[in-house]
Amino acid sequence: MSRNGWNPWQTGTFFSAIAMFGVGNIMRKAEGSAKRKKRIAEVVLETSFSFIVLLFLLSISDVEISMIENVFPNPLYFLVASLAGWFFIADLSRLLMLCKRLKELFCTLGKYSLYIMCLHMGAFKIVMWIECIVYGWDMQNLSAYPTLYSASGWWCLYTVVGVIFPVLCGFFMGHIKRSVFGNGWEICRLGIMINKRRNVK
Repeated sequence: MSRNGWNPWQTGTFFSAIAMFGVGNIMRKAEGSAKRKKRIAEVVLETSFSFIVLLFLLSISDVEISMIENVFPNPLYFLVASLAGWFFIADLSRLLMLCKRLKELFCTLGKYSLYIMCLHMGAFKIVMWIECIVYGWDMQNLSAYPTLYSASGWWCLYTVVGVIFPVLCGFFMGHIKRSVFGNGWEICRLGIMINKRRNVK
C-alpha cells in the first residue's frame, strides 16, 4: 500500500479492491435510503465537481493509479480519487439516462456485461492481428498483454472491438440457447432470478 506498490501474489490488489467494493456498497446503500431523488441541477453540479476533483488529483501527482500493480501515491489519494470517480460515473449515468437511445444502448451493454468481461481480452487479439498486418510485425506479437499498440487512435478500435465482439457472441449464444432449449431456458432463467430476489429480501 505504498508509492512503489505492495503486491506479493496480487495480495495488495485484492485488499485494495475489497476496500473499494466496501466503499461502493456503503455509497449504494446510502443512496438507496435517500428520501428523495436528486434534481437534475444537483446531478449536474455533482458531476461537474467530481470531474474537477479528478482533474485536480491528476495534476498534483505523476503516479498513475494501477490496480493491477497496486500502485498509487498514498491511501488518502486513492480513497478520494475512488470516491470522486464513483460520484462522476454514477451522476453521469443519470444524465445519460435522460436520452432514450443512450439508455437503450447502455441497457443492452449491461445485459451482455458478463460476455464483455470474459471475452474482451480475446477480442483485443483481433485488433492486434490487424496491427501486425498494417505495420508488418511478426505474428508472435499476438502474445502481447493486454494490448500491442494503443497509441495513435488504436485505443478507439480496441474499445469498439472489445465491446462489440463480446456483445455479438452473447447475442448468438442467446439465439442458440433459444433454438435448442426453446422457452424452457427462459423459464429456468426467470426462476433463478426470482429466487435471487427472494434471497436478497
